[in-house]
Amino acid sequence: MSGALAIAATELATNAIRYGRPPTRVFLRRTEHTSVLDVADEDPGTSPEVVGPRAPGAGGLGLRIVSELAKAVGWYTEGTRKHV
Repeated sequence: MSGALAIAATELATNAIRYGRPPTRVFLRRTEHTSVLDVADEDPGTSPEVVGPRAPGAGGLGLRIVSELAKAVGWYTEGTRKHV
């Protein structure tokens, strides 16, 4: 796993644990050229949001960090789960 992918997985999983409802599940799907990271929680009614400027250490920067590291970031709901 690359460093950027590890950071993205950690940030998204932390967000799901902190702001979503358990259980949180992390899936990684890889091919020779592509990796897809899917983090899901049981809170389909809450939209993931990129927050504005924050004081150092205040948190809430997970999606911003992920969007800087990834080619694309999106989310969808499926049944009782939200996937980012």
